[in-house]
Amino acid sequence: MLAPLTDLGVQLTMTQQIARAPRRAQVTTGVGLSLKLTLAAIACLVLAAACRTRPDDVQAATFALGLAMIIGSFGEFFGYTFRGLQRVDIDAALTLLVRVLTVAVGLWLLSEGFGLIGIALAYLAGSVAGAAGGWLWLRRFFTP
Repeated sequence: MLAPLTDLGVQLTMTQQIARAPRRAQVTTGVGLSLKLTLAAIACLVLAAACRTRPDDVQAATFALGLAMIIGSFGEFFGYTFRGLQRVDIDAALTLLVRVLTVAVGLWLLSEGFGLIGIALAYLAGSVAGAAGGWLWLRRFFTP
């Protein structure tokens, strides 16, 4: 429930601004990313506090799932950036990476008997891969 707090319309507004002024895309993305990082830090603090109220046996899974959603929002952020740059192909590749990795890791961890924490870790792995992949692709796109 905290992941939407890391967006607040920033992604759509940023996509629109990038599409209108592609030459300023790097600056627009930087401002959007700074705001998103600030909102994500606040969401992480709220998540940590909320997890402490959960029963002991689900605290770790709750935290991992919440963190996966927050980190996953960065993958979405980068995807929206690529949409504004008219590079939907990169957005699609990021989405595919996240989904395939989440399913693959999830099936593996479930087959190893990890249960709920395995599902949480699978989502976290996919989210981290999407955010990292988006960041790397974007750096490559903006670096001549």
